[in-house]
Amino acid sequence: VLSWGMAAQVGTGYAASPVVQHGQSQPPLPLWLPPLGLYLFFAIYWEVKFMKILSTFLAGLLFGTGLILSGMANPAKVQNFLDLFGTWDPSLAFVMSGAIMVAMPGFWFTRKLPKPLFNDAFQLPTRTDFDPKLIAGAATFGIGWGLGGFCPGPALTALPFANTSTLLFVPAMLVGMMIAKFTSAPVLRNRAA
Repeated sequence: VLSWGMAAQVGTGYAASPVVQHGQSQPPLPLWLPPLGLYLFFAIYWEVKFMKILSTFLAGLLFGTGLILSGMANPAKVQNFLDLFGTWDPSLAFVMSGAIMVAMPGFWFTRKLPKPLFNDAFQLPTRTDFDPKLIAGAATFGIGWGLGGFCPGPALTALPFANTSTLLFVPAMLVGMMIAKFTSAPVLRNRAA
């Protein structure tokens, strides 16, 4: 019984003897209370920022898990899907159809909300026109996806597997992104002016 009592005192943070304060006997402050108070202060102060990071992490984890389970992190599966007259594998069409069926209600739901739960505004595209840069970018993306078997999400998801094709594709993708960023920056500045 004594050992259980000591364990309860250690677990709750109460010492065996009470603290005398202003002539009255009071139990001491539990050891877990100051860290809990500090945690609550920072949780309230940085609640939105923390929840934004946590929700982004969980969404990315779910997305990456879906990519791995669906086989999209395997470049051979993607290339077989695009090889219509060879070893065509239609299973990727079912993965994409399932993704569309899940995403469409989500996009519909975002239009009903005034703002996201953990951000100031939704980050949705506002342009509806087709310009030559959009068509060239989509064509370049499609060619790269067909040749490499990767698009950016699955490439980053497959990076920890350290396959040679992934280790070659990801740096090339990053270089392409930097080139696109620096070549489009003057155009964006001219439109703003």
